[in-house]
Amino acid sequence: MAGVPDLHSAVAVLAPLLGNWSGRGSGAYPTIAPFDYIEDVTTGDGGLAIEVRSTAVGLTTSAKEVVALERSIRVDGDELHYTVRMGAVGQPLQHHLTATLHRQP
Repeated sequence: MAGVPDLHSAVAVLAPLLGNWSGRGSGAYPTIAPFDYIEDVTTGDGGLAIEVRSTAVGLTTSAKEVVALERSIRVDGDELHYTVRMGAVGQPLQHHLTATLHRQP
């Protein structure tokens, strides 16, 4: 992959995640109204690990307790697809978020 630094062998498989990503997602949960969102994410080489940094995280004063969280991330060329499953507020682990982000120059 052009422009990707040499990575430690333990994390080299994560090289496709490196870069700037931007896109739209949607969320749903039984206790809230469905919503859409925009996300910008930057991932970089931290030496022995891949660092993932969101440029903004929104929290509200009414945020509820989360007891379980699972993420699935897939990179297909210049598209990063992810889903998040969450268990919270007495609900079992279930779909919460899905998004497709596009690699930015």
